[in-house]
Amino acid sequence: MRKHYIVIIISVIIMILGLSTYFFNDHKYQEEIKSKIRDTEVRHYTITSKEIVTRSIDEPYNCFIVTNGNSYWSALPFEITSEAKGSSGRSSSGSKSGSKSTPKTTPKSTPKAIPNTNTTPIIPRTYRSTKNGNSIEYDQDIAPDDNQINPLKGRAPSGKRWSCLYRSVNRYDYIVTDNDSSSYVFAKNSLSRDENPDNWNTINAGDPIAKIVEYENYFLAGTDPIFSPLKGQSLPLQEILLKEPNLTGVKNMRINQVYQTEKYYSPQDLDFVNFELMKVNSFLNNSENKKQVNIQIFFTNTDQEDYLRQLCIYRDGCNKNDLILTISLDNYNIKRIQGYSWSPTGFVIAIKLDSELTANPTSIKDRASISQLLSKIQNLTKNQFVRKEMSEFKYIKQQIERQVQKKLNN
Repeated sequence: MRKHYIVIIISVIIMILGLSTYFFNDHKYQEEIKSKIRDTEVRHYTITSKEIVTRSIDEPYNCFIVTNGNSYWSALPFEITSEAKGSSGRSSSGSKSGSKSTPKTTPKSTPKAIPNTNTTPIIPRTYRSTKNGNSIEYDQDIAPDDNQINPLKGRAPSGKRWSCLYRSVNRYDYIVTDNDSSSYVFAKNSLSRDENPDNWNTINAGDPIAKIVEYENYFLAGTDPIFSPLKGQSLPLQEILLKEPNLTGVKNMRINQVYQTEKYYSPQDLDFVNFELMKVNSFLNNSENKKQVNIQIFFTNTDQEDYLRQLCIYRDGCNKNDLILTISLDNYNIKRIQGYSWSPTGFVIAIKLDSELTANPTSIKDRASISQLLSKIQNLTKNQFVRKEMSEFKYIKQQIERQVQKKLNN
């Protein structure tokens, strides 16, 4: 019977160790897969609401120290530091037998113990508050109506609390929500409805908004048949290539999607173009169109026609929802338009734009002509663009999984 129990115990231990090893390896496997394919992309939404939420709160004032007494706080557990007692010099066994005990010799270097005569109860703080008639009692060190960093009223001693009068006051939260149900808090607990926190007055319902979101990019693992062989290639335009879109603006509500390799437009005009392009992206990605596209525009010089190819090598293939357009300019006249996209429809859009806008001299020197260009891009993308899904490249993820599994097994 004993051997039977020993066998069962050993079997249970082996099973537990096996399961622990399995879950550890599985966790390690999943984490390594994620680390290889984790990427980010820009997604576009629309602001659906802008509101100032009013909240009524109890504000304490005229706080003063009171003793706990028989209030709620006295029922809380507390510690008492007892007085240290001196040794009698006798052992309990010696007193019963009548024999004398031999006292231990104390080394001269050891100082005498000083008895602790402190019997003050130490009541731990709960940092709670409770209403008591027309006042509120706070079990905390600093008075709630005092300066929390440099208190003028001092700290409440142990065993005492703060008792405060209170009044109802309004506080205001400035909140924006987009059609992805994400909220952006511009201010919390403000004293007034007439503030302009983080340029609140420049934002309106219906405005575009862009966010950087994580997604799985199988091509990052280095098995991309298009870009992997080119990763070590020398890039003559390396100094002006951009790795990722820059986050700008308060609350990251603006993301740069328009760039120029030379100084064609003023910063003000470039900001105008970027905001108008954000509107285009927001329109194409609303609940009606659902294109899931991120259009970027690069204004380049005529001697930089290889810019787009080098950019995508530099970015390890760009993102799956990108439609990147390079517009080569000569004295503000369009000389060539090229496009990059995972979807073949992106190239169709670029070719149509190129044929329409280069057949006859087309200038985009002012804001009106830029708006016309963006309108053409929007219409063509709405009618032509079809997003290519990552699921079509599942075979690449399977290759990654086999590589990681092989590595863990070795």
